[in-house]
Amino acid sequence: MYIDKIFERATIKGIADYLLFGIGPDEDNRSYEERLEEPFRRFEKAVEKYDKSPTSELLDLSNEVTSEVASVYMEIGMQVGMKLMMEMMKNANGNRTG
Repeated sequence: MYIDKIFERATIKGIADYLLFGIGPDEDNRSYEERLEEPFRRFEKAVEKYDKSPTSELLDLSNEVTSEVASVYMEIGMQVGMKLMMEMMKNANGNRTG
């Protein structure tokens, strides 16, 4: 599963290799709020073509999916952060591996 691969790559070496040799993300200077609002506004306009109701079931379901995806990726991010922290602490104590 692709989520398992995230945890496999979540190593100091994996991040260092990415920083040294990988392609970085596109530069985007917008705030988090701006980045979230822009596609949501576009989605609302698209939904409006099919359902003019301000309490559209499509919007409700989209919000539900978005919320769950955000929750899952937040949990993954926190676990990856803890995994990296533990590896850094291990390396700082002289128990460096690979």
